[in-house]
Amino acid sequence: MTGQGMWAGMRGSVGRPDGRWLRMLLIWGLLIPALSITTVDQPVTASGPVGTWSPAGNVNTARFNSLGVTLDTNTVLVAGGMYEGYPRTQYQLASTELYDISSNTWRATGDMNYRRDDFTLTHLLNGQILAVGGNGPALDGSGTTTFVSAELYNPATGMWTVTGSMALKRQYHTATLLTNGKVLVVGGDAADGIGIASAELYDPATGVWSAAGTLANGRLSHTATLLNNGTVLVTGGEDRELFVPPYNPTDLPSAEIYNPATNSWSTTGSMAVGRRIHQATLLANGDVLIASGVAGANGQTNTETREAARPVEVYHPSSSAMGTWSTHGTIATGRYGRYHGAPARRQRAARRWKRRQ
Repeated sequence: MTGQGMWAGMRGSVGRPDGRWLRMLLIWGLLIPALSITTVDQPVTASGPVGTWSPAGNVNTARFNSLGVTLDTNTVLVAGGMYEGYPRTQYQLASTELYDISSNTWRATGDMNYRRDDFTLTHLLNGQILAVGGNGPALDGSGTTTFVSAELYNPATGMWTVTGSMALKRQYHTATLLTNGKVLVVGGDAADGIGIASAELYDPATGVWSAAGTLANGRLSHTATLLNNGTVLVTGGEDRELFVPPYNPTDLPSAEIYNPATNSWSTTGSMAVGRRIHQATLLANGDVLIASGVAGANGQTNTETREAARPVEVYHPSSSAMGTWSTHGTIATGRYGRYHGAPARRQRAARRWKRRQ
C-alpha cells in the first residue's frame, strides 16, 4: 500500500512490515505439482516492487487444499489436501512432504493418521505441528466424515501421533497459537453447514481440549488474528453454507475479540463489508489489514450477486472492547481464497445443494 486509498502492483513478492520483501514458497493451483520460489529484497517504490520467480522442484504428490508451515529457516512441511477425482472420499491425502530450501528439493515424510482437507496446521512452541479437524474418509470405511480428531507431527522423528480430540467436529475453522502456547480453535461447521459459535482450547502440555467460550455469531470461513496485546480478533465468515435451507447464507461484517485472560468473547466494531474466505494480516503498528474475500453488503443474502471483494479495511484495536475500522481504497483485482481452496469448496457445496433438490 503506497498511501491511504492507493494500491500498487506487487509482482512476485511478499511484504514485510519494515517495507522489505521476503523469500516466498508458492504452492498453488489445481493439480499443478510444479512449485515456485522468489527472492526479493528491496524497499517498496511508488510503482511497487518487481520480483522474479524461479522453479522450486516438484512435489511428490500433486495436491490442492493442502497446508504448509515452516519448521525452521530451511524447511517447509506440506500436509494433506486433495488429489483431483471423484468420488471425493477417495482422494483426500494423508501424505506429507518436506521442502529443503538450501537444496531446492522435496522428500516424503510420515503420513498423517487421517486423510484430511479443510483442516488447520499450527506450529506449536515445542516445535511440533498440530493438525486439527477437517474432513476425509472415516477410518471404519463408512464414508466421508468431519473430524473431531487432532494429531501431532514430530520433526525429529518424522512421525505423526494422535492426540486428544475436540468436543465438536469442525471444518472451515481457524486455529490460532496464543502467547501462552495453547491453541484456540474457533467456529467452522460440523458437516451440517451451520456455523459453529463455540471455541475450544488445546493444551500441548496435556494433549487435552477445553471449552473457550461462545461467540455472538456462529461462523465458518472467517479469519482469526493474534493481536499484539495477546487477544484474538475474529472477523467475517458466513453463518451457513449454500446448501442449508433457506439457501441464503449471510456474509458477516461482524467481528469479535477473544480474551485468554478471562476465556471470554466480546463484540467489537463491524466491517463495512461482510465477507468470507478473506485475508487478515497483522501490521507492524498492531492494526489488522482485511482484504479480498467473497462479499455481500452488510447482511447480503442473495448468493447470485456475491462478488470477490475489492474494498480494503483496517481494524484499529482499542484499550476498550470496541475497536474501530477505516477504509483504505480497493485492490485492483477482486480475489478470494485462502488455505481451504475456495473453488473446490464452492463446487462441493453446489454438489451437496443439488442433491437436496
